[in-house]
Parts: sequence; structure tokens; C-alpha cells
Amino acid sequence: MKEELKLLKQAIGTLQRAVAILEDRLPVDTEMKQNGFRPPTRDQAEQHHRLVGHHFDLDQWFDHYEAKGWVVGKTKMKDWQASMRTWEREHKQKNPDRTVVEYDAHGRPISAQGDLL
Repeated sequence: MKEELKLLKQAIGTLQRAVAILEDRLPVDTEMKQNGFRPPTRDQAEQHHRLVGHHFDLDQWFDHYEAKGWVVGKTKMKDWQASMRTWEREHKQKNPDRTVVEYDAHGRPISAQGDLL
């Protein structure tokens, strides 16, 4: 039993050293280290968009910031959820009568008038 415990401890030590070596070899995301921001994946953005109940065009939002390198003006973005809230406010101001009542069978939002948004 003591021998097995000793072997397990050695194996754990070896694995920890291997993990440390691999972590050192990974490319360092300097922007992430500077301000803690990591752009969302499309799935993360879609999940948040639906969970919160936003109505703006998610594809347009995601493609806009993806193309710009997740920059707002000349500054790297710090909070993509806040960006979504801003887009939602602007969408509501521009389209006050086009609020989503429900989603169709394909998950597309339908406005109060019954048309796809």
C-alpha cells in the first residue's frame, strides 16, 4: 500500500511538471493579461443574446466587432456584454414598434406584427 501511494505521488508530480511545461509553451494572450478581456465565441454570444432577450441582429453585432478586432473606437473592448446592452438600447430607439413577441420554429425572432426581424 505504501509503495502504491509513493508511485501515485511520483506520477502526480510528473504530470504537474508536464502541465507546467505545456503552459509555458502556450502563446501568451497579452491583451487578456492587460485588461482581462477575451472575445466571446459565437456560441457564447448567441447564448447570452437569447438568455437576456436581446432583439438586435446578433450576426451583425458579432461580425462588426470580429472584423474590427473587438475594438471600440481606438480602444480594445473591455466588456462585450455591455456592448450588447448598448446595441439593444440603440435597436429599441430606432425600432420602438419592432419588439419580439416570440420566436419561430427555427429560433428566429418574430415581431409584434408577425414578420421576421
